[in-house]
Amino acid sequence: MAWRHLEIVIEHAKDLERVHLFQSLKPYPVVSICDDDGNCYYDKENKSPVDLNGRSNPKWGTHFDFNIDIVEAQQKRLNLIVRLESHRNVSCLPGKFIGEVSVGLRELLNDFGEADDKKLVTRSVLNKNRQAQGKLTFSYKFGRPHDNPPAALPQPDNGNPEAQIPQRRNSDVHPIVRAVVGGVTSGLVTTVVEVIGNDILGG
Repeated sequence: MAWRHLEIVIEHAKDLERVHLFQSLKPYPVVSICDDDGNCYYDKENKSPVDLNGRSNPKWGTHFDFNIDIVEAQQKRLNLIVRLESHRNVSCLPGKFIGEVSVGLRELLNDFGEADDKKLVTRSVLNKNRQAQGKLTFSYKFGRPHDNPPAALPQPDNGNPEAQIPQRRNSDVHPIVRAVVGGVTSGLVTTVVEVIGNDILGG
């Protein structure tokens, strides 16, 4: 049985789809290793801090580490999954799905070969309709094979994805919402509330 340490660095993304109506994009990646049926292996999914400034072109440079059983990875056709989500201003709700990238570990292994330096990969981000919308770039590096699992490495402390997000104040409310509160007709109020609800609760 052969094991190899896999280091992933989620570098940046470009031209991501804007999935909110009334707030800017606040994207972060969620990284996991899963099979074709969605069963995940090794560590639980790991999140990166939110990029508050990049919007559709975020930058992270966040590290993730895995110890991979190479035989298992090939037999079970395991994939590296990078799911991109956007933090919502309503903090009690989960992140809103932007899109994801899936790359087979076998493909990464074959492309890496016997190299010593990290490899850079850029792939299309597929949105909820499985359409390409933007690009994601990450780097990766495999360590040398070992007969036993390498010593467990502490997962880099990427922090709470939401920890650096400032608290929302009333003055930050979207101007359309302020106009509604200020006395727009009841019919428009109903319409705007429905639209906002769809944005908050949508996938």
